[in-house]
Order: sequence, then C-alpha cells, then structure tokens
Amino acid sequence: MSSPLTKIRTGEATGSPKPRVLALDGTDVDEVFEALASQPRRRILEELYDDPSTPSELAELTDTSLQNVHYHIEKLAGVDLVEPVGTRYSEKGAEMSVFAPTSDPLVVVEGEQDRDEMESRLTRMV
Repeated sequence: MSSPLTKIRTGEATGSPKPRVLALDGTDVDEVFEALASQPRRRILEELYDDPSTPSELAELTDTSLQNVHYHIEKLAGVDLVEPVGTRYSEKGAEMSVFAPTSDPLVVVEGEQDRDEMESRLTRMV
C-alpha cells in the first residue's frame, strides 16, 4: 500500500508510516477527539492525507487564512496527528515547512486490549 507520505518522508520525520491505533478508554483519546471536533482541522488533516503540504497551500485548498491554518496545524501537531516532514521554498525564496500526518492511517478501537491486538495485526499487514 503506497501513500503520498511514502514519497516525501525523510529522516527528519519523527512519526511512523505505520497505523496509529487509539483505544476509546486510552489516555490520549480525549485530546485527539477534541482536536478532530473542529471541521477545519478535519479538512486540513484530510488534505494532508491526500498530499503533504505547506500552510500556504493548505490555506488555498481550504479557503481560509494562513493564520487560521497555522492555528489548526498547531492543535493537530499538539496531539501528534501532523508533523513537519520537510521544507519547500516559495517563489520569493522563503523556506516553508511541509506537513503530513504522523501515521497512516489513524484507527480507533474499543479498549486497550483491542488496541494492542489491532496495532499488532495492522503493523504486520503494512
């Protein structure tokens, strides 16, 4: 299974292209759900799963301000849903971070025991 992440990931990335599995009774699930409760954040994450992008590209794709995109990326990064994976340069020569999801895909399961089993199975598949 190939994704856009495979094409851009470098040694700089701290995340993993393997699936991230969250348990509904886990310690970090509330923060992740809170971050995903925002429609603009879900849209940004969706765009990043399609193609790693810079904040200015995301602002154009989501029809919002650059400041708004930076705010939402900060929230998504705070719960380890996105991370910078490289840099690109604007036409004016400014260095811009390229963001991508930290895992491919994100899976939510019922409990911690299910999480461990699902993570093991998905890792073997991927």
